[in-house]
Parts: sequence; structure tokens; C-alpha cells
Amino acid sequence: MTFDTPCLIQQLQELEQQISGVRPHAEALRAAFDRQDLGQTICAKLDAERHLRALALTTECLKARVLRADDLGVEFGSLSELVLRAIRIVVLTELDALRDVVSGPAARGRSRALFQGPFQSVDDLTGCVRDELHRIVLRWLDFRGTECVSRTAYRDALRCAHSATRALGTDSDLASFLRLGVTRNDWPALEAVCKRMLAALTIRIDVEPDLPLLVTTPRSHATSTGGAL
Repeated sequence: MTFDTPCLIQQLQELEQQISGVRPHAEALRAAFDRQDLGQTICAKLDAERHLRALALTTECLKARVLRADDLGVEFGSLSELVLRAIRIVVLTELDALRDVVSGPAARGRSRALFQGPFQSVDDLTGCVRDELHRIVLRWLDFRGTECVSRTAYRDALRCAHSATRALGTDSDLASFLRLGVTRNDWPALEAVCKRMLAALTIRIDVEPDLPLLVTTPRSHATSTGGAL
């Protein structure tokens, strides 16, 4: 699998920052409502809308890249699912890059020291990680499109999948390997691959499916400026 992973990682990081930035806008709206300041409420609402439009644009760019690149279909059930699929693409692509790095002529025998722990070879590592990614996908894939049956099960499955994905990047044999790899500034190609995988696996975007990112409850005097975003 070949893919522009740095660009995809950047979009994921931008989305992570944009989602974390929603809360301050919600707080500003609530404060304006509480002060019964209609002018400030309108300004806060416009700021929130601009922020959410930027977030929506990032999501669309992410969607365009991911849905045409993975093997999980052109439909998706939520932003939470889209993020999981994007992370999976990055890791799968970087596993191929890792194989090239440790098997290429530049390795000059240095790769042997990398595989004296839980992973005995690059094939062992890539096989284990691919199997785990497959198990993570299966956590939610069977529940996708079950809005009329069990949307709650789909949400719960995505939460579990995000937790398992983070664990893969923070508390696993792969995480230990990657943390060692990022210290290898004497081997820039290995360092770069490990940094990209760690960056993807430690993204924290597990927003709740079906829930609006920003909800405001306006006072009666500001009903024309409030609502759900």
C-alpha cells in the first residue's frame, strides 16, 4: 500500500486540534447567553460557525483521501469511524515502509538488533500488527449501518476500537519498538517511519457518533441566535 501518510497525519492532527477547540466556543456562547448580551452572542455564534466550517472542511478532505484508499467501502457511519480508518491506512502504509527500511541495503546488518525482543523479524512484527488492526476493525465493522437495529452497539464498538488503537501506540510491543525506533537518529529512515506511526496511533479523536459537536441552549431573548451546531 502506498499513500501520502505525512499529509494524512497532518489532517488528523488538525482535526484533533479543531475538535478540542470547540469547547472554548461553546463556553463563550454560554457566557454570552448568561450575560444576556445579544451582540456578544451573535459574535460568539459567528466565531463558532467559522470554526465548525473549518472543521467540516478538514473532515471532507480526510474523507476524500480515506474512502478511496482503504478496502472498507465507500460508506462510513461517523466521524469517529473515519478517524479509525485513517489511522489504519497510515499504519499499514508505514509497515510497508518499515519493511523496506530494515530490508534495504542501507540497513547494513543493523536491523538484526531491532528484532531480539518480542518480534523476531520484520515479518513477525508486520504480521502481528496487521492481525491486531484487523481485530480492531472487526470491533465496529459488523455494526456499521445498524441505525435501525442497534446504533448504541455501533457507538460502543467504536469506543472500544479507539481504546484498542491507542493501546497499540502506547502500551504494546509495537509501541516499545516504535519508541526505540524514534531514538535512532543514526538511522533517519527508521526514525521517520517510527515517528509517523506513533503520531498516527496517538491521535485522540473519539467523538461520539450522532452527537453534535456544539450545542447551545439560548435564553428566550436570544432564540434567534442559538441552537445546535
